[in-house]
Amino acid sequence: MNKCPKCNNEKLREGQNFCQVCGVKLNMSKEDAIVTLKRLVDIKGIILPNEKQALEYAIKELERTAQEVPVQEQCVILKIDGSEIGKIALNQIRELQKKSNITIIPV
Repeated sequence: MNKCPKCNNEKLREGQNFCQVCGVKLNMSKEDAIVTLKRLVDIKGIILPNEKQALEYAIKELERTAQEVPVQEQCVILKIDGSEIGKIALNQIRELQKKSNITIIPV
């Protein structure tokens, strides 16, 4: 975005969330867009029927798209002869750590 849509301020920095002149929100989330469009649809007497239909279509399309949810890692337990490999490896690392001056810090 090169300039503010409300006051035309052209001194915006990359990634800026609000205009420093008028305070308008610059980055709109999908949820914010849906709420704003629904408010526009509810305005009586200002919006023409075909404009209302276009807004309702836009709302449906925004609601239809998948929500932005971070991918969650799947946990897999690997076993050898009934023992979890991770536990075996951790136990061996701890034994080696006791014999050395190295400190392992879990992340």
